[in-house]
Amino acid sequence: MRTRLTHRWRSASPFAAALAFALTLGSASVYAQPAGADVLFDQGRALMDAKRYAEAAEKFEESYSLDPAIGTQLNLAECYVNLGRTASAWTTYRAAAAAAAQAGQRERERYASGKAKALESKLSRMTVAVGQPVEGLVVKRNGVDVPPALWGTAVPTDPGPVTIEASAPGYEPWSTQIDLGKEADKQEVSVPVLTAKPLPPEEGPQGPPPNPELGGSLTSEPKGETGDAGALPPPEQSGGFNAAGWITFGVGVLGVGVGTFLYLESQSKIDDANCPNSQCVVGIGDKDLHDSGRAEEKTAFILGGLSLAVTGVGVYLLLSDDAGDEAASLRRTNSAWYRGLSFGSDGRTTAASWRTAF
Repeated sequence: MRTRLTHRWRSASPFAAALAFALTLGSASVYAQPAGADVLFDQGRALMDAKRYAEAAEKFEESYSLDPAIGTQLNLAECYVNLGRTASAWTTYRAAAAAAAQAGQRERERYASGKAKALESKLSRMTVAVGQPVEGLVVKRNGVDVPPALWGTAVPTDPGPVTIEASAPGYEPWSTQIDLGKEADKQEVSVPVLTAKPLPPEEGPQGPPPNPELGGSLTSEPKGETGDAGALPPPEQSGGFNAAGWITFGVGVLGVGVGTFLYLESQSKIDDANCPNSQCVVGIGDKDLHDSGRAEEKTAFILGGLSLAVTGVGVYLLLSDDAGDEAASLRRTNSAWYRGLSFGSDGRTTAASWRTAF
């Protein structure tokens, strides 16, 4: 019997250990938030004692987000009172009273309810009136949505600058700002009917393209000069010497030759360095000569790749239909360089690739 029990315990030990570890991690994460909330609460109390109410309110807000404690609410409401945010203080005191009543803390409930009631006569209120709402209308007060149920209702609002915004799909946005008084002020803002955004201009009707098979032309034919009706200018002659094409082609071929020479010279240096597997160690191989060969090899790859690209540009220019037109040849040179080529290098190799259209 003893042996059987021992065997069962040993077989269950890994599972029990894993379960205990998981429970430990879970407990640590659960208790970490209240601990953090306590730290933030203590920092808020210290700032509050120093009358730095804005900073203290931030600490209490963060503490309450981690652990919604009634005491944190009461201290936060007190900060709001000292900051002149009477509406926020009133709302927070009422929430604390409700939480205290639910928790059975009668003394805190009476305290919070009394504080809230004392603020009611000092509350400033603002009404947002919407006469003719358009479809999809959204109204915001200081960046917070005002639901349609509160349109036309005087709502307690913190004193100071208040921004009202209205927007809807397809309409121009509207906004205004008022300055709400510190105590028992009442103001109303009327949201006007939003102005519809102008529609984009419509394109005029276009006829079908001309059909060359039926005698039409894809391009309009130039009309003759006055006194020579119907006469067309003579076509431009082509087939002349294409200087830009030949120069570009020659530079590219020359570059390929120089790149090939540099590559062969770099391989010779690498071989003379006598570094096995390109690994130079003390006493074996000439590291400086090997590094010089590698650098020269990289230069050869880059120069060779660029030269091939230049050669391709030259070939393209030589094969162009308007090779005889020097200005057109220069335009094609720019087109080929800026739209036809793309270069990339990873430090060892260089590639030049042609795109399909120039």
